[in-house]
Amino acid sequence: MAFSGPWVKDPSSCPKAIVVLFHGYGANGNNLLPLAEALQGKAQREALDVAFWLPNAPHVCESTSQGRQWFSLKSIDLSSPLCMRTEGFRAQLRHAGQWGDQAIEKEIPQHFHAFSGPIFIGGFSQGAAVAYEIGLQNRVVAGVLGFSGFYDLSHGVHFRPPLFWSHGTKDEVVPISAMEHVQAQCLKHHLSLECHAMADEHHEISLRGIAFAHAFLKKIMASKSKPIYV
Repeated sequence: MAFSGPWVKDPSSCPKAIVVLFHGYGANGNNLLPLAEALQGKAQREALDVAFWLPNAPHVCESTSQGRQWFSLKSIDLSSPLCMRTEGFRAQLRHAGQWGDQAIEKEIPQHFHAFSGPIFIGGFSQGAAVAYEIGLQNRVVAGVLGFSGFYDLSHGVHFRPPLFWSHGTKDEVVPISAMEHVQAQCLKHHLSLECHAMADEHHEISLRGIAFAHAFLKKIMASKSKPIYV
């Protein structure tokens, strides 16, 4: 299987960490280029030695042929945790997580043969659900970043990475209640979650959210903690 999507990296060196970012519904990897460049922090003179891969989802979007999707959102109410617990939804998300895990396994060695550092994953909206699925169910990662996303942990977790979540309080696509739901479930499962409710922000990745995420990456990279297995 061929994988696609842009990289943001220094071609002359092997990075200290790699971040894989999954785009939202109806978009593609190029849409997250500004996020990757901002998370690197070069403009703030706090650059992280990190490479980013922004994979394109495997499916043409059902609502616009110009974009891609990780899974269908037909008949899905993103404000309802019960809707996310149906077997149909879970099967789609499991498949997306397995695809993303396989993509990471095959793509990174093609660009950095000797890389053995930490891998972070993250995503926006639907991409956040994919990132959380991979990081909690499929693969040991250094941390997971979610922006304006949704997820349900009622089926349990296999891994316990540090988690980050940023969400606008006025999000009209995925309501802030989705973050509150994840927050409550993480507390129940004793997961480490850094959560930011962004006042008056909508369905977006804001500069404030990026600043918090950059600090999260910097903190984890500076620590010597190891990933935790359930």
